[in-house]
Amino acid sequence: MELVDAQPKPGTALKTIIEESQYLKEFMLMIREKLDLEGRYLNDLKKLRKTCNPQWSESGIRDLVSPILDLFENEIAHLEARRLENGASALALGLPESLEAVYKAHQKAHRELVEEKSLDTLKRWYAVGEPYSFILPEKERRYRWAVVNQQRVVEHLGNWYSTGVQAALDVHQERAEDMKKFLIRMATERKDVVFSHARRSDDANSIYGKHPGDGWRGLIKLSLALATQRRPSFRFLNSNRRYFMGPKPKARTRGQGSSTFSPSKAAIETATSFLAEKRTHSGGKSTQPGQSKRQREPEEVTEAAQELATERIEASRYLAVCNEELEHHEKKKTEYEEKLKLANSPSAPLKGAPLTKKKSQINKKLKSIDKRIKAVNSLIGKEQQNILATVIDEMDEKERKRKKQKTEEVDMLAVSSEDTKMRGKLRVLPKSE
Repeated sequence: MELVDAQPKPGTALKTIIEESQYLKEFMLMIREKLDLEGRYLNDLKKLRKTCNPQWSESGIRDLVSPILDLFENEIAHLEARRLENGASALALGLPESLEAVYKAHQKAHRELVEEKSLDTLKRWYAVGEPYSFILPEKERRYRWAVVNQQRVVEHLGNWYSTGVQAALDVHQERAEDMKKFLIRMATERKDVVFSHARRSDDANSIYGKHPGDGWRGLIKLSLALATQRRPSFRFLNSNRRYFMGPKPKARTRGQGSSTFSPSKAAIETATSFLAEKRTHSGGKSTQPGQSKRQREPEEVTEAAQELATERIEASRYLAVCNEELEHHEKKKTEYEEKLKLANSPSAPLKGAPLTKKKSQINKKLKSIDKRIKAVNSLIGKEQQNILATVIDEMDEKERKRKKQKTEEVDMLAVSSEDTKMRGKLRVLPKSE
């Protein structure tokens, strides 16, 4: 019995081939639908390409937009080159009946027929023989029908194997080869597209990864927010801080310059006037040499002082944005607290489950706003610390420069005193002679 079960069942090989052929047909239909979608996308992409302004390539944004436009052209070229040839026709032959079902039916009918009770019934039918009923017993009829069905299936399978097997195998092999060629070509095209896009992406990253690229991304996002009448979020302003407010202040050692940051002319003038004003208010006895020095001080502001002043100004601007965002969230929190108060009051318009759902939504919103307020307060604290550290550095820089100037004045006075003494000696010598 185990040996019989280990053998292939009749008809299963061809059944598998025809099922797989049907699966390939369904898969090809899916691929064709995918290509139809890409065709519609290709038409839309061509229409979009026609809307490009030819003056872009002659303007200053050429390096910015050319990688993306090249990606469009690449994608259009690859989509136009992709085609799927018509595959082999579907199988016209039907699936032959399996011998297994009729064989099992025959075995079952035979077991029922050879039972002792069935044999007794058949013997009585042969012995008595009613004159008006010549129908065989049910189990006998069932067995004979099983034999007839088995013979009919064997005859049908013989004809099918002699005429249909080769056609089924040819159709299945043809469809499989067509699909294999198409998938190889499709995979190759995908690989080419990936490589081409990777090169274009590297070109884009070489442009967008620089400092101006951050500004362009921030400008585009801000334009979209303004066009849709949406208030730019604090997270957006924080992520695009480099474009809107310059680089974030960094802790640095006094007198340590920056090789990648150059303050603007307006920032330098502001820092100069700030330091000049501080020196004017903190000055002691004013002498003529000191006044002339203060008049020259704005032109002698060191690079470290300029950077510190610029960082303080930018940190102050960023702190103002944080305070504005904090005020906005506090207003929102007040509004939702009023809504929650109204929902908890006896005169609430909603009752039952809708009221509970509304309260839950308001509480979730309040929790979210509290998190944002906490984050903004944390940033405000950091910015205040940055401003304080910058002011301290400015004061240290000013004190260092004041000491340096005082040392230079003392040295100049000493040199002047030595010159006076030498001149006095030179004047006295002729008289002594």
